[in-house]
Amino acid sequence: FGLYLLGIIGGVLTALVVLRLGARWFSLFAGRAAALCWLLAPAVFNKGALGEIEALLALCVLVCLAALPAAAAGSWGAALACGLGLGAALLAKGPPGLIFFAAGWLALARAERRVLRDARVW
Repeated sequence: FGLYLLGIIGGVLTALVVLRLGARWFSLFAGRAAALCWLLAPAVFNKGALGEIEALLALCVLVCLAALPAAAAGSWGAALACGLGLGAALLAKGPPGLIFFAAGWLALARAERRVLRDARVW
């Protein structure tokens, strides 16, 4: 039972984080729909049934990427959350956490450059 507990807890906590972020960024309905899609995804069920910890990795990377924009803006609390999320992702699964973090960091850098470029036009 203990083997599956970590995957179950990770999956449920990831759904709660998805619900919270979706409700904050879009709407409560979008957050609920995204969390429900996460919970009903076959990959979440399959990995949980096998006792793997991909749900925990997803939770750690999601926390890290959610805190990344505020950390880049200079928030110490967000930087701490981002660092703890990345550290936990590395402890949970190893180097794949760095790949997801790098992809999110590059997307943020590109989005900020686009926002700055558009602001100079106006």
